[in-house]
Amino acid sequence: MRKIASIGFFLSCFLAFIPWGQAQQRSQFTHYLFQQIAYNPAYAGAKGYLQSGLSLRSQWMGLEGGPRSAFFNVHSSLRNKRLALGLMGQSDRTGPSKYTQVQAIYTYRIHLENIRISAGVQAGMENYRVDWSQLDLENPVDDAFPMEPSSWWSPMIGVGVMAQGTHWYAGLSCPSLLEQALFYESANALFTRRLRHLYAMAGAEWEVNADWRFLAATLFSSVWAKETASGPASWDLYGSFFYRDLFLAGMSYQTGIPFWKPGMGLGQSGGLFAVFQLENGLRFGLSFDIPFSRLAQPAFGSLEWTMGYEWHVRARRVATPRFFW
Repeated sequence: MRKIASIGFFLSCFLAFIPWGQAQQRSQFTHYLFQQIAYNPAYAGAKGYLQSGLSLRSQWMGLEGGPRSAFFNVHSSLRNKRLALGLMGQSDRTGPSKYTQVQAIYTYRIHLENIRISAGVQAGMENYRVDWSQLDLENPVDDAFPMEPSSWWSPMIGVGVMAQGTHWYAGLSCPSLLEQALFYESANALFTRRLRHLYAMAGAEWEVNADWRFLAATLFSSVWAKETASGPASWDLYGSFFYRDLFLAGMSYQTGIPFWKPGMGLGQSGGLFAVFQLENGLRFGLSFDIPFSRLAQPAFGSLEWTMGYEWHVRARRVATPRFFW
């Protein structure tokens, strides 16, 4: 009964903060399948042993000041397999602005007959910094822009839930429950805001033969905002083939807009990715995305590199039942 009550508490906290909305502020990673903890804290310790990962992304290459992102995480379940702890950090740079965050993760998991249900919470701090001196202004003395760099610190807290079966998973999360207004001093007192991000994810696998498996996954992201000018929601789709748990290759597609709206073109981008999972636990991969939007003219694509390490990977494959991701 205490297990059910704990899960119910996290669910209640999560559902209390779910309004419906649109937009996108947080970074996106093509290697989502191997960086799920970036979107849902309930994923921490999902494989039952220590995992670590690093992703580096250069988005919209060829566009001066395009986004550059780095994401690091380490997490593991504890001895009783019900509790898991994790740590993650992220750094983004776009033009004169820089964003950094560090968060700790706690996850509680219950094991049913063929399903594992997890609830996680994450908390930490984030920093926004803008160096206005990097802007190339027509008028070097412009009262609309401060002369000195601006920096803001703010707390972060998020929650998520996830269910895992032998060949499927599904989850809901809100990694940023707190909505923050970020001001800077200028003649016009301009400001920006960080909004609540909502995610829904799901995936499944099918065995093709003794050597090959097909994996499919989807990630829906949206932001709730009071303003009607908020940006669009987005659907990300992934399909890949896994060979003997050693090599994975597939394709991704990001709508970038509500897919039901007519006349919006091909969407945001499409990409190819490949990942090598070595038997000693080391993992590394590469992906390349091609933009379909108007950015296809100044930018020729996005490149993402990822690597990770999983401890006790041999023991897991031999001694314990495998849950999907």
